[in-house]
Amino acid sequence: QARRLSGRRRLRLQTTSGRTAAATAVGAAAAGAPPAALRTEALEVTSKGSRVYRKLQQLLTRQGRQEMGRYFAEGAKFLRMGPRTVFVQRSRWMESAPDIEAMLREGGEEGPAAFRDVGRLSWGHKALRDSGLAGEPPGVCVLDDELFDQVSEQEQSQGVICVFALPPQSGATSWATGRRAVVLDGVRNSLNIGVIMRTMEAFEATTLVTVKGTMDLYS
Repeated sequence: QARRLSGRRRLRLQTTSGRTAAATAVGAAAAGAPPAALRTEALEVTSKGSRVYRKLQQLLTRQGRQEMGRYFAEGAKFLRMGPRTVFVQRSRWMESAPDIEAMLREGGEEGPAAFRDVGRLSWGHKALRDSGLAGEPPGVCVLDDELFDQVSEQEQSQGVICVFALPPQSGATSWATGRRAVVLDGVRNSLNIGVIMRTMEAFEATTLVTVKGTMDLYS
């Protein structure tokens, strides 16, 4: 169900808890890079019965996102935004593991949420951790291609899912502030919401309020 990658080269890595774990430099070996180029502990999941995979599936529902305090965004560009956990399609990992790692190390597009401590999340496997602490490197899980496709919500996926912490929702009157605010009432089209949010960014509108009937922004 969940195992260490059975690739061409292996590294011994020190995890945050002091234990050692094997990680496979599959992508690095394919690209001709030295084994030391791969510093990420990667867990491979090949069964839909895996606890890790079932946890990921929960993020497809609003209730699951609220219970776990996490949501995911799909696409390689999110690797630079300080994700808490990363899921990669196996074929993509085979092709470009060093590139994925480089984007995670470089960052540069993190928002304020990336620098905030949040609650710890257990993925159900000791090799995949999310301590909730700001600045901790993300856990990386490599999913079998078929499993990834079942979770992916894009027709032409880039093979990367990044998990982020949900912003705090308690005390709504305290955080719904700003010189410019936008209110969404009954907006159900995700493309329209995307356009609205990009327009908000251009006009430096920092507050978005949704009322009943508007789709979940994190779906």
